[in-house]
Amino acid sequence: MITRAYVLKRRCSYTPILCIRTTTSHTRYYRGAHGIVLVYDCTDRKSFEHLSDWIEAIKNYADKAVRGCVFCNKTDLPKESHVVTREEGLSVTKKLEGFKFFETSAKTGKNVISSLDTLARECIEHKVAKELPGLNSVSSTPEDKPRRAQRKKGMCKQQ
Repeated sequence: MITRAYVLKRRCSYTPILCIRTTTSHTRYYRGAHGIVLVYDCTDRKSFEHLSDWIEAIKNYADKAVRGCVFCNKTDLPKESHVVTREEGLSVTKKLEGFKFFETSAKTGKNVISSLDTLARECIEHKVAKELPGLNSVSSTPEDKPRRAQRKKGMCKQQ
């Protein structure tokens, strides 16, 4: 059984972490992570139960403000084959602040790109909010434009 986690690091590159039974040897991947993706198979109870190990590692080694997603994978398969309910996935996600739940299918691509885009956007917004406390989001507002114009004038002095 292999459970996968992906850690979003600098410059939006995805670093895969493959783990069998333990996460302790991969603690270095958590440091400096902006986002984390946890994936479990909705047709495999053991992969879902293994999430508790990843959650514990995230709580112990990741930054408290890290953003993330929990992917319930293989949702393209018939509902009769699902052994993990949506509610169980949501309850695990609630244990991690800043994490969202998505039902995905790697086979069909359902929700994969959109959920990763959401995660990347949240990571960027969180980083901007942390570095520039006066701005509430990445998008500019009319009130921000005069400040930006003033900054641009003062940044490069013409002689």
